[in-house]
Amino acid sequence: MLHESILKEKAARFGKIDKMMLDLGLDAILFTSTAQPAYQVLVKYVAATTLRTRRAFVFKEPGKEPCLTLPMGGDKNKILNNSWIDIESLYLGNMLPTVLGFIEKLPQRVPRIGWANPGEIPSEISKELEGTKAEFIDVTSAFTMLRANKSDYEIELTQKASDLSIESFEDLVRRIEPGKTEWELVGGAIGFLAERGAEDLLILAQSKKPFAFIKSPLNIPLGETDIFVYSAEFAGPGGYWTQIIRPVFMDRVTHPDAYEIWKVALEAENAAVDVARPGRRICDIHYAIDSVIKKHGMIMSYWAGHGMGCDLGDGIDISPENEMEILPNMVLTLQPSVESSTNSLLYGNTYLTKENGDPVNLTGKYMDTPFFDDLRSIIK
Repeated sequence: MLHESILKEKAARFGKIDKMMLDLGLDAILFTSTAQPAYQVLVKYVAATTLRTRRAFVFKEPGKEPCLTLPMGGDKNKILNNSWIDIESLYLGNMLPTVLGFIEKLPQRVPRIGWANPGEIPSEISKELEGTKAEFIDVTSAFTMLRANKSDYEIELTQKASDLSIESFEDLVRRIEPGKTEWELVGGAIGFLAERGAEDLLILAQSKKPFAFIKSPLNIPLGETDIFVYSAEFAGPGGYWTQIIRPVFMDRVTHPDAYEIWKVALEAENAAVDVARPGRRICDIHYAIDSVIKKHGMIMSYWAGHGMGCDLGDGIDISPENEMEILPNMVLTLQPSVESSTNSLLYGNTYLTKENGDPVNLTGKYMDTPFFDDLRSIIK
């Protein structure tokens, strides 16, 4: 039996999806996703399930329960406790014929079916779909906007994940010491998070120059004068994503240029917070960060951040091309990546936009100092 809060969220979410279909004149939506972070959101949002294997499809008509199609018979046991899809709406096995059958049964002569991110659908699948009687409509932008304003249910799950990310950083500070490898430090963080119900863990790090470019850990030891950049990006219990990025300076004197970059990153993030308000645009956040970095004669190493939701990124890049309107209750990860002529650094937090006032920093702890001895004195 689903919890009352989950049933309430299910009804509200399906109501928004049905309204989108009505507004766009759609007879159904057909989404497909793969079991990979940043590529699950279409199915995951509708079916409330994390994909474990291969590809999945979800099909929904207005006012009706969605149908979820999975590739393996064994997926049934996973879905029973991992989705709000009714068991009679679960289809297992040979997926594409099942999906084509959904389309064929639609009563309209030429049904209008919404799909999203069609460029990511394998050509052999898209050719089969486009060969049906249906007209396919790209609803990527509409579906991204639909998800942007997070419900209280989603915000609660995001805050729990964010609290866990802070706890994982505290655990890292307790464990970190020269001589330990990136493997050991990141492996410990993964174990800490997994023990507490986190999933789809993307824990990256960097302990050597260039410090702005986090990566999968390597079997290299942390030096006494290195900087360890810790990035914990994951879905917490309940499936909602967050991210925290913290550099830990192992000493105070070796990287004065990186310390200056750290201060610029904080200033850039504060400038972004000032414009991350409803009515502004996502690209305004990029420009705010970029202008501060350029003011100090530095450059942005790559991007300024992205959205978060029930999947990594939530389909939102913080870039100069993204003119999407900022809405209340959006979750955005701001991560200024700053590069000077001599060094670079990455830093970041996850924020919740508000109807009025500044966004709320969901990961806003341990922002006053990057130095190991300071952090160790604070974190017992």
